[in-house]
Amino acid sequence: MIDGEKVNINYYDRIVRFVFAARVIQTGRDVIVKFAKRYGRKVHEYCADVGFAPRLLHVEVLSNTWEFVVMEKLELLPISKAPVEAAFIREQILKIKNHLAAAAFVHGDLREVNIQWDSSNGRVVLIDFDWSGEDDTVIYPPFMNSDISWPPEAETNKPLRIQHDAWWIDSLLSRLD
Repeated sequence: MIDGEKVNINYYDRIVRFVFAARVIQTGRDVIVKFAKRYGRKVHEYCADVGFAPRLLHVEVLSNTWEFVVMEKLELLPISKAPVEAAFIREQILKIKNHLAAAAFVHGDLREVNIQWDSSNGRVVLIDFDWSGEDDTVIYPPFMNSDISWPPEAETNKPLRIQHDAWWIDSLLSRLD
């Protein structure tokens, strides 16, 4: 269901493992469909409401306990390819950091791949809210990629913290010119 209407979806591209580009047959609207073992719906909705994420269109827990997530499809670019000054990107990323902290929300995986430039709307957006939730409440999953340099104290089965998101953002901002 999208906007209260039952719809049919046609998948036309696999983006990554459990993320697909799809089209709503009834309207021709392009969407992103994601299947996740857990999903930070509350954080995604909050970020979308303040303009820092694609609009969330539908979330449903399937019988196998996976979550079926449908969101608007945006034209995304890596922030390194955004056609704007680095100062503008920096300002938007700091707003995101402050909004998340003020709401006591954590994203949990703010690597550069999850901070994108929305070229249609001229803004920075977050994607991939699988681990997101309330600060010091949600926990990191039991398996974390050991090839990634995680923030201090970001460990499997430990709480996600605002300072972990701050670490990711500060690291990214130090590389922006």
